[in-house]
Amino acid sequence: MSLLRKFDIFFVVFLASHIPATVIIGSQCAFPQVSEIAPWAKALLDWHVKTNHDVLVGSNPVWFRSMMTAEVLFQLPCFLLLICGISKARPWARILAIVYGTHAATTLVPVLSEVAL
Repeated sequence: MSLLRKFDIFFVVFLASHIPATVIIGSQCAFPQVSEIAPWAKALLDWHVKTNHDVLVGSNPVWFRSMMTAEVLFQLPCFLLLICGISKARPWARILAIVYGTHAATTLVPVLSEVAL
């Protein structure tokens, strides 16, 4: 198996592992009313905040909520498309991966600033 194919498998696993977190935690940050629909998700979110000391998810400031909205509405579809595209070795998947990676890296700047400063 080539090194490139091993990287593809790693990336697919990475993307798939982010789907549950985005659906369960990110969606509640973006759309707090989700907690009313699924109380078990609210309990999981509370457990996450307490266990991981996640200050941003716990306080959910407006700027963070907007980034979580982008995660749910943009990154989640990217996860699904990239899993399909990479698994089937579609050429468009590389371009989408660059777009996704650029977006994800850009969203880290304010998060790391908030945590570090």
